[in-house]
Amino acid sequence: MDNQQFMAQMAQFTSLEQTQRLNGKLDQLITNQGPRCSRSASSAGPSKSRPPPAV
Repeated sequence: MDNQQFMAQMAQFTSLEQTQRLNGKLDQLITNQGPRCSRSASSAGPSKSRPPPAV
């Protein structure tokens, strides 16, 4: 493996590592925000629906 190939592979590993960290952070955010979002939606009251369009 020459130097250029080695550097390209290192860049791919770095990108993969960053993607995995981002995925972990997004999972944490979803876990932490999920209960808050569902509580907010349930406390907003009943939703109003539009009447059907006249034909």
